[in-house]
Amino acid sequence: MPTVPVSDNLPLVAYVAYAGQTTAAWTFWVKDASDLLLYIDGVLKTINIDYSIDLSYLENDLGGPASFSAPLSEGQIIVFTRSTGISRATGYSEGGAASFSAVSVNIEFSRIIAMLQDIARDVARSVHLKPFSTYAGSLEIPEPSANRVIKWNALGTGLVNSETDPDILAGSEASAALSATIALNASTDSSNSAAAAVVSANASSGFATAAAASAAMASAIAAGVLTTKGDMVVYGAGLARLPVGANGLPLVADSAQTLGLKYAQLAAAGIEDAAIITTKLADAAVTSAKLGAGLMNANLVILEGQKTAGTAGGSSVASAWTTLALTTEVVDTGGICTLTSNQFVLPAGSYLAEGITELYAANAARMRLRNITDTATTLVSMSDNGAATVTTTPEINGPFTIAASKTFELQYWVGNATATNGLGQGSSSGEIEIYTRIKIRQVN
Repeated sequence: MPTVPVSDNLPLVAYVAYAGQTTAAWTFWVKDASDLLLYIDGVLKTINIDYSIDLSYLENDLGGPASFSAPLSEGQIIVFTRSTGISRATGYSEGGAASFSAVSVNIEFSRIIAMLQDIARDVARSVHLKPFSTYAGSLEIPEPSANRVIKWNALGTGLVNSETDPDILAGSEASAALSATIALNASTDSSNSAAAAVVSANASSGFATAAAASAAMASAIAAGVLTTKGDMVVYGAGLARLPVGANGLPLVADSAQTLGLKYAQLAAAGIEDAAIITTKLADAAVTSAKLGAGLMNANLVILEGQKTAGTAGGSSVASAWTTLALTTEVVDTGGICTLTSNQFVLPAGSYLAEGITELYAANAARMRLRNITDTATTLVSMSDNGAATVTTTPEINGPFTIAASKTFELQYWVGNATATNGLGQGSSSGEIEIYTRIKIRQVN
């Protein structure tokens, strides 16, 4: 069911798949199916081949589910994003009241908001100055030049290409440092004397080329200073060899070690602020087992009150909080929700909920999320005092936390009872009728 609002959210959502997963949901407004992009383990998937979607969820601020052609494996990374075509979709005629409708104008405005959100997402992930930067010079980059790097000019007022190849300079400096290290070790370790002799002739001036630096390094290794690929010379109480660590382990500073360094798993305190970004989550190495409790939970639940095509929602009851029908569990990515007889059970945790329902000829209408276990209202909509002959769509939005498993249901209240279609008017679209929907995301 199309919705007009386009929430201020990032058109990007990521999940870590569980074994056998066959569905996942995007959570933002999409105009056309071609605008929705699905990546699995960093590979763009093709709609109607690798996955399919129900077109009735297009133009919906809550998003909708996608069904995969084949079940996913444990730990695969699912990423939904959007690329809205920058074009005009509707032309309006002079005096053409029929084409200049609220629906077409709302859709055009929603497309514009979607385009701006796509641009904002790309700008946020690009190289740019900090908001508080006082720099007022040019940020134009120079023309590409082989084996050169971009750097600030001598005055710090613009970007220029370097004059030399930085790889050659790095090789020369590293070779000179190695020469000095070997010479120092030779004074206290007789086993290094041969290596010192190999490179001492070049120690005073370094190496002119990377090839010369590599040759000197090979000679030093052959002489016994470094015995294993990946070994390093470091300073502890004196200069000494640090043996290479196990595959995959990073080098970590540790003052308790003799040489001040060790190969070990990186502790949480060693992860730089803002280091976990979308491209990292898209890496196939990020599995569910590696996602700790501090990361937002990927569990998403979508429940709907559905009826067969063309069937009205049913008769409404006036002046009493009454249960709304929830018939279908559309998405439950973590298997956390149980839906039975219009009520659903959630485990302990913190959640964000968004719900909407359709009420016809209600005169006054409200909706609430009711905690049946504790006989308490969790969320309630704003008052909607529409006319008695129109459709209203009250919504609930907000966070909630439960310390233990609880049973919930959605309820409505109207000021005017209407037979047959008080809970929604059917359509002749041929698609299933959806009169109520609630989206719940577990955040921890």
